Amino acid sequence: MDTRCVWTQEVYGHERCMDRRSVWTREVYGHEKCLDTRGVWTREMYGHEKCMDMRDVWTQEVFGHKKCMDTRSVWTQEVYGHEKCIDTRGVWIREVYGHERCMDMRSVWTQEVYGHKRCMDMRSVWIQEVYGHEKCMDTRSVWSREVFGHKRCMDTRDVWTREVYGHKKCMDTRDVWTREVYGHKKCMDTRGVWTREVFGHKRCMDTRGVWTLEVYGHERFMDTRSVWI
Repeated sequence: MDTRCVWTQEVYGHERCMDRRSVWTREVYGHEKCLDTRGVWTREMYGHEKCMDMRDVWTQEVFGHKKCMDTRSVWTQEVYGHEKCIDTRGVWIREVYGHERCMDMRSVWTQEVYGHKRCMDMRSVWIQEVYGHEKCMDTRSVWSREVFGHKRCMDTRDVWTREVYGHKKCMDTRDVWTREVYGHKKCMDTRGVWTREVFGHKRCMDTRGVWTLEVYGHERFMDTRSVWI
């Protein structure tokens, strides 16, 4: 699991390392649950816990609030009296507006906002809960089978899944297709890293070369630049 040369315990005997630059977790330096993308460390490093920051926004543990997840300037309930806010632009979750589990990258809300659930969208593609289709995951304009009669399409450029072109469960961001396209299945890659289905590991989701537990035997790796399962 590596993003820049920094590997996790799984590689070097440390676990749950999450780093985008050169900041390591407690497992590397005696601190735990470090989540940093610029130079912000967690309480485990500075006496605060569960700090999650993308720019210069710290969590309650830093400023007396907890479970803050923000990438720009949107804080969670702990900051404004709402909890479990997950936002990257200006979309808040139910805790902010009376809805829960909203996950949005631009302006698409989940069922909790519009009576639909489990919406995962990067631009303007909604899941079944929005349009009567489910499990749509798209970042550009490729919809899942639930939208066009195909299911489980995951694409970021113009590579469609088997459901669209006779292949299934294709997950690709460049030109790497899954086994369904080339004899491999459930490949999720953004640079050229394939999943266990390709190399004997499963459920690998990577954007730079960081693999999941399925690759190294550990679970629940969460990165700040990409969303993992």
